[in-house]
Amino acid sequence: MSGTSPQAIAPGLSRRLAAFVRNSQWNDVPEPVCEHALRALFNGFGTALGGSSDQAILRLAASLAPFSAGTAATVVGHGAKRDAPTAAFLNAASMNVFDFDDT
Repeated sequence: MSGTSPQAIAPGLSRRLAAFVRNSQWNDVPEPVCEHALRALFNGFGTALGGSSDQAILRLAASLAPFSAGTAATVVGHGAKRDAPTAAFLNAASMNVFDFDDT
């Protein structure tokens, strides 16, 4: 076992991954990866849309509305715009409310 901690290794790995992404072209991504990414995107949007009308999400959205600092980001299924952190939180909560986000 080496004496290097995972925390010491992580920044180097993050830089390598970021460099790979920055230097990649869309054509460099294998077709199966593109298909899986598209399926995951639709799955995420579908679970967010499905969960957006749940009572817990509606209450959460109403509770957070007075604290939103802007209208830059969309809340899926609500026709409302909020600041980016609030919209991200509400969208993530909508994706998870029925626990279908990993299907």
